[in-house]
Amino acid sequence: MRMSGRFFIVLALLSAAPVTGKAQGGWGALEAAPASIENQIQALGAKGALFHFNYSGEGFENFSGGVKRGGDYEGLLTISGSFNLETLVRWDGATLYASMLYPHGNGISDGYVHDYNLLSNIDAYDSIRLSELWLQQDLFGGNFSIRVGHLVTDNDFYVSNNSSLFFNSAFGVLGTVLHNVAAPSYPVASDGIRLRDNVTKAIYIQALAVDDNPGVQNIDDKHGTLFGIHGSDGVLGFLEAGYIPHPPNSGSPLQAAYKLGGYFDSQYHPDIFTGTTRHWDYGFYAVVDQPLHVVSSGTNGSPWGLSAFARVSYAPDQRNAVVYYFDAGINDTGILSWRPGDVFGVAFSFERLGTDLDLASGAPVLAHHENVLEVTYQINLNAMFSLQPDFQYIFNPGGVGKTPDAAVGGIRFSVTF
Repeated sequence: MRMSGRFFIVLALLSAAPVTGKAQGGWGALEAAPASIENQIQALGAKGALFHFNYSGEGFENFSGGVKRGGDYEGLLTISGSFNLETLVRWDGATLYASMLYPHGNGISDGYVHDYNLLSNIDAYDSIRLSELWLQQDLFGGNFSIRVGHLVTDNDFYVSNNSSLFFNSAFGVLGTVLHNVAAPSYPVASDGIRLRDNVTKAIYIQALAVDDNPGVQNIDDKHGTLFGIHGSDGVLGFLEAGYIPHPPNSGSPLQAAYKLGGYFDSQYHPDIFTGTTRHWDYGFYAVVDQPLHVVSSGTNGSPWGLSAFARVSYAPDQRNAVVYYFDAGINDTGILSWRPGDVFGVAFSFERLGTDLDLASGAPVLAHHENVLEVTYQINLNAMFSLQPDFQYIFNPGGVGKTPDAAVGGIRFSVTF
């Protein structure tokens, strides 16, 4: 389905129109969240079963550069359930969690832009699939937890609350993780165990060990049901420590956070330079979320203001496709006085590919980097519905210097309850 650029311009203009709580029609009517749905969800939660539904749909178009102009539509349905086993079956401190995904439609990375990272973080193989399935046991008053099951890394590790505003996949899974090791991340999971110790209210340490074969989403794990731990696959481990001040702004987009972490992969990795095989791989990363200017309470009683984020990671050159990754950005919550819940963001990413890739590919590599500049504006019409126009400029798509810079624009809508 080819999308016209004028379609995105019209939607963006409609989305940016001022909305006040006194409006009786149009977008203003959406600001009153359906109380009946909220009440039903809360009633289920009180009984020990809490369900979450989200549907996101988006249209993106490549306006210039890349391999060809054009656009398309894709969407993602997510359904998850969290079951408090203490309430349901009197199992103290136990929680069962399961989530299902249905990505569908066609992203434009492969056919139009040809970027190394995906320009959309919901782009995936079209299939109904299991995502996470795990059992967690809390101990010592909830300060220590053990989680066992089908796990992913990108919900708990190397996460920045501020970078999650952006669409490009580079601002989600770190390039040194996504392109170097077989880490379980959207849309695939892997079996393993996660331990977390809340040392204090502000300091935590967590570790993860999973089977280093989450499968390939469009080949051998089309429905997320590749289970098992096999010694021949190797083990992928993550370790992260963080400091998250409590309070102020606990749980808000303006929450400060400082994290250090790394990963170790026992799987065999070829040495690009010598052709020999090494038995392991590793990498390090750091994450910072930093409030810059915070107003203690907005119109809705929640904090608003300016915040920034930065993430940096490193992996050794000889055996990895990506050696350095860095991103940074600024978010402004409530940038418009009549839209205190909206968020405007600008972010930039730098991804440095290994210097020996031309030896591995057999052809000269003209460049060794791909960079992304993204500008976005999230319009939160109410607690359940949002619109988000988005623009991305991708420098050197593919990272090898053979594809013209691409200018891409689109809009996403999300329904959540």
